[in-house]
Amino acid sequence: MVNRVLIPDSSAAAQIKPDLINQKLKNALASAKILDYSNLEDDKLIAKIVELEESLNTNDLLNFRRKIAEYANVSVDKFTVIIDNFKARQIAETPIYHFFPGFPHSDLCLPFNYHARMDPVTNNPMIVTYEKKRIVVAPVAAFPVRVFIPYSRATLDHPELYQLVRYNPATGKWEEVQQVVKKSYLCHAGSIHHLANIGLSVGSANASELAKFFQLFIDKNAKNIEIVETVRKFGWVTSSSGEKLFAPFSGSYKVVPASGDLAESSNFEGVKLKSGSREEAVAIVRELGSNQVFLTMLAGMFAGPVVSLIKDYLQEGIGIDLSGKTSKGKTSIQKIAFNLVYGNADLFTRSWHGATPNGIWGVADMANHLPFILDDSHLISKHLADMPHALINGPQGDKMQVNPATNELSIRERKSVLTVIFFNGEVPLSEQTLISNSRGLLGRVFMIRALPFPDTFTSEQVRAYVRRSFQNRGQFRDEWLAHLAKLDPEIIIEQVIELTELFEGGNASTLYGRLTSKAATLYWSLKEANEVLDLGLNPDTLIPFLIEQMSETATNGDIIREIVRDVAEHVRQNSAEGETFHPHFTPNRLREGFNCKDDDHFYVKRTCLERIVAGRRNIRLLIDELYKESYLKERGSSTVTFKTEYGSTSSTSGYAFRKQVVQDKTGIDVDGKPGTESGQKPKMVLTDSKEAAEEAKKAYAGTNTPIIRAPIYGHQYKRSKKA
Repeated sequence: MVNRVLIPDSSAAAQIKPDLINQKLKNALASAKILDYSNLEDDKLIAKIVELEESLNTNDLLNFRRKIAEYANVSVDKFTVIIDNFKARQIAETPIYHFFPGFPHSDLCLPFNYHARMDPVTNNPMIVTYEKKRIVVAPVAAFPVRVFIPYSRATLDHPELYQLVRYNPATGKWEEVQQVVKKSYLCHAGSIHHLANIGLSVGSANASELAKFFQLFIDKNAKNIEIVETVRKFGWVTSSSGEKLFAPFSGSYKVVPASGDLAESSNFEGVKLKSGSREEAVAIVRELGSNQVFLTMLAGMFAGPVVSLIKDYLQEGIGIDLSGKTSKGKTSIQKIAFNLVYGNADLFTRSWHGATPNGIWGVADMANHLPFILDDSHLISKHLADMPHALINGPQGDKMQVNPATNELSIRERKSVLTVIFFNGEVPLSEQTLISNSRGLLGRVFMIRALPFPDTFTSEQVRAYVRRSFQNRGQFRDEWLAHLAKLDPEIIIEQVIELTELFEGGNASTLYGRLTSKAATLYWSLKEANEVLDLGLNPDTLIPFLIEQMSETATNGDIIREIVRDVAEHVRQNSAEGETFHPHFTPNRLREGFNCKDDDHFYVKRTCLERIVAGRRNIRLLIDELYKESYLKERGSSTVTFKTEYGSTSSTSGYAFRKQVVQDKTGIDVDGKPGTESGQKPKMVLTDSKEAAEEAKKAYAGTNTPIIRAPIYGHQYKRSKKA
């Protein structure tokens, strides 16, 4: 505060040397005589002084300020600081678009001490500061204009992400950068140079100043920067008001992938776009309503969001695999169902060809509670063979990361999926995943082996349905999700449990039993959707179809045990008493394995296994499966040395089967009498002595089984023949 000083009544201009006075200065000093200088913190006073200064040239301006400083009883330097600060504040309150015409955000202003200028050389908008000296903060201007805040929280794992608008000298327009960045990148001099990769003018000369500017800009415009609440995945959320929503279809959520790439986000969000009419979508459903494969796929689409709601009961996802050699319609029928319910199926259809585990997990994590399609399962590579089983099970395995704030190790959030996953390929999914636990997969996935469309359908008819479904896409989504949001999950669980009784008449195996709860979920979803959406379907026709497919799936799940039974019977039928087994008439020359009743293992050569399997399984994958099921001692073959009946030492190699495991799982004791436990009649019995032949005749009396006494061609015989 300074004392009040009144300008004397005499002319103020008379107190300045006559040769320094011109008309504009005279007018300015005359207008200033009525001002009250008692409070230089009054912005109205300073604004009036700044207004008087506007018409003065440089020399007159200096004289004017010198005289005003005298009136105000302050130094000229202090008064100049007061004027400059006022101007900086005024700039900070002026929207950027006043300085840069065409700037698309009207509520954003520059922070204090920063100025917007047009570069006289390049004619590009630039940001400068004059705090100490003139510094070019940004030779081409860019501003944070939007902040993406993760749903319900913003932590180190899920930080706030900022979107930038930059001026593009090439187009002469302001453009939104499609890669959003963390604040730690934007406001830290050590990392801001990475922004050069997304088109910002940043280098060693201006990195620290630009980082400081961005921090001050965000603080200055905190209340005006647009805020968007985001999710990284599709699925159920609870809003701040307690309402259950399926993001991003309901609510104001936007999908922003963990990568921060908004271009990728736009691709996924494209599924939200609707098209066509509900009436036409219902017509398509009714036209295909008698197609059991289509009903299964439609039920799976409706069940996708249900799986998460009843996770306490199901505890894992549901898989539906459609296989067959025909190229007519497997992927198409799945896409038709997805199109009609949710939107563009192409965005959530991925091929196994060339895929990586991270790529598949990334899509699965993004889909989350939304169904998605994994195409061409016959192209699953060896390193992806575990993926289908892992996806159905739910969450990805734990991984560690370094906490950037504390530098400590922590468990990174796992990617997860809990929905219905659709597979399709030329061969059943289980045939491609025997490296993993196929029996576990068969208890989790419906293996549908039926024509997707009748033989009478042409390829053009199939394509026409795909086009129609795309033209009328997303018509059932909002109504279906809104209905599910109102339901109590416990009530859904009770109803699904009741419906499992409808599927209990099929195969009684463990695998079949594990599928019944999932079949009931599919049926409940189709039945409920049919009533809510008035689709005009008969969901009950799905029951016998699912029972048929489940029974076949469960039967296929027992094939490994059947193969082991065949192997055990083969060994037992063709073993000499307490010695080697040799299934050919010339056993020692063409020995296919070894079995001794005193050993814990019997050995079978690969060539023998291939004949027994007879095309039922890929032999390489079968061996892996046998090892994982503990039938085999090790994955590779072993060599065993033994004494022949002639007293000479011999050896052979083969895969070592554990006798006790074989007996426990198949009920066959390879050292017992042939055929007694299994009830299977051997095609023939080979013996190498008269006594053994007589014993075999007694054992197989009344079975019409040929008993053949094979001659012995020992090592001594072969050596003498060569001699």
